[in-house]
Amino acid sequence: MHVDLDRPLVLVGPLRSGTTFLGLMLRHHPLLHHFGEFEEGFDLVERWPEHWPEGDAYRDWLSTFRVFRERKLEATPGLSYPEQVRDLARQMAARAAPEHTRFGFTVHTGL
Repeated sequence: MHVDLDRPLVLVGPLRSGTTFLGLMLRHHPLLHHFGEFEEGFDLVERWPEHWPEGDAYRDWLSTFRVFRERKLEATPGLSYPEQVRDLARQMAARAAPEHTRFGFTVHTGL
């Protein structure tokens, strides 16, 4: 894979703070594959403040998440929550154009 998964550009901020607009501008950077909002990767973290969600519970939840289904991503059985989030990011990064060497996404917080 030509995209560096170890150093993503992650835009984090509350709704209505300009993160989506900045992400849209970053989509025009010649070396960056910014795949938009990645809420399905992080929405459940606030629901389980003590620990990560269980892998099976996360995969079940993903199957109900409309954006996840529209993106045609695949939840891989047997992965823990952090491994599954990384795998989803890998799937999105695999869609990058050959000239893209970095990737990023936006996450909204409940601030």
